[in-house]
Amino acid sequence: MPVVALVESAVGIENLSSIARRPSTARLAFGSGDFRKDTGIGDDPFALSYARSRLTIASRAARLPGPIDGPSRSTDPGVVKRETCDAKLVGMTGRLCLRGDQTAVVNEVLQPSRGEVAEARAILGREPIPGDPSEVPRRAQAEKILELANALGGGRGQ
Repeated sequence: MPVVALVESAVGIENLSSIARRPSTARLAFGSGDFRKDTGIGDDPFALSYARSRLTIASRAARLPGPIDGPSRSTDPGVVKRETCDAKLVGMTGRLCLRGDQTAVVNEVLQPSRGEVAEARAILGREPIPGDPSEVPRRAQAEKILELANALGGGRGQ
């Protein structure tokens, strides 16, 4: 049975590679509130960036989808948007939500724009550029953009 492994402690962060590589692990998620309680780390994007980055790196190394970030306690859509942008910057591709009204904001932020989707399609629709060392990562990023856009229902805005 697939498991979303919710990592909520310093011990969990230190063991991410092992957790991510377990056969039943389908995705990693960050229990940011309990992690902060366990470690005494503040509720600040800079302070949480190390743990979030570790989740992203462990997910990638284990060939899992991008990790899911912890929830926002705020009811203010602007705060939820800012916090989701912070999580996206370190590679989070999902977010836990405590309230139903948070999902629209989270999906809007995490969903690639129409421009990003169009550019990704253009990259994958043309022949690879031989000898260009940035071609492989560019195409891989384009594939990830289209995968995420498909999972979240298309592309947002411009």
